Amino acid sequence: MKTQENKKPKKYLGIIYIGMGGCSWLIGDEIGEVAVEVAKMCKQDWKHLFKFKKKHVHPVNIYDFTNSEGWYARLDMVVKDKETNKPLKHLKTVYAVS
Repeated sequence: MKTQENKKPKKYLGIIYIGMGGCSWLIGDEIGEVAVEVAKMCKQDWKHLFKFKKKHVHPVNIYDFTNSEGWYARLDMVVKDKETNKPLKHLKTVYAVS
């Protein structure tokens, strides 16, 4: 039986797909924090190409990144572990305002 001390802390990868193969992303320990921060980053990263309304709502795709060290996304938006080439588990899509 695993104890609380032996458990690996959860890590989450949040990705906002912007189109044309572009995205903004962030890795963190808490889903809500990841979603809000990546929404801010997305607006900052892409404001030179896209016009975002004030308080724009971004769909943030959340993946389980706990056992991964790296990732890549294909053009069909399948996110895979860099070492194993296995797809990361998509947990949910949350919406964050930037």
